[in-house]
Amino acid sequence: MKRLASSLILLLAIIFGAPLSVNAEDIELTRKWELYQIKGRNQYDLRKAMNTKGPVNADTGKRFDARTDWKLGWKYKYSKNSENLYKLSSHSIQVTATIHFPEWADMKAGNPQTQRLWLVYIHNLKRHEMGHVELAQRAGKVLSERLSQLGTFNSRLEIEEAIKKKADEITRIHQALHQDYDRRTNHGKSEGARFP
Repeated sequence: MKRLASSLILLLAIIFGAPLSVNAEDIELTRKWELYQIKGRNQYDLRKAMNTKGPVNADTGKRFDARTDWKLGWKYKYSKNSENLYKLSSHSIQVTATIHFPEWADMKAGNPQTQRLWLVYIHNLKRHEMGHVELAQRAGKVLSERLSQLGTFNSRLEIEEAIKKKADEITRIHQALHQDYDRRTNHGKSEGARFP
């Protein structure tokens, strides 16, 4: 069953994948870092602090060491042709990714071995969260391409509803891709984001 679900997600990714004609410059990406501070002298202190202060996944209620939240925004203009039909004349996509991430506040007081382990861990954790940012950016690219393909509509309300429907559909599919990414990497652990 899991293999079927993974295959379905991969198929949806291919179907809704952004064509090569969409450039990254078409998408405005904003990355925000929200650091939560932890303290400790050794790896066990740090692990306890992250287990207590780490961001909570809204879907599962579980705490993780880091989390990336993302959302899509869009602006558009439309015009009315001689047949009184509405069509998009331009649009722009904004992707906002907020990365909740640990910061060892008193690292200088920690033991040297823990400091080395921490630096490797943080590097791998950041790489994993950047994978989420890339998926969010891809969602923006797909939305941009889908909006470019919209036809004509009889009213402003219809064109606005069509835009919202496309955005909701792409958000839903990419949320599933984020979940699959976390499942495949065990939330980054298979990529070295494991501490201690």
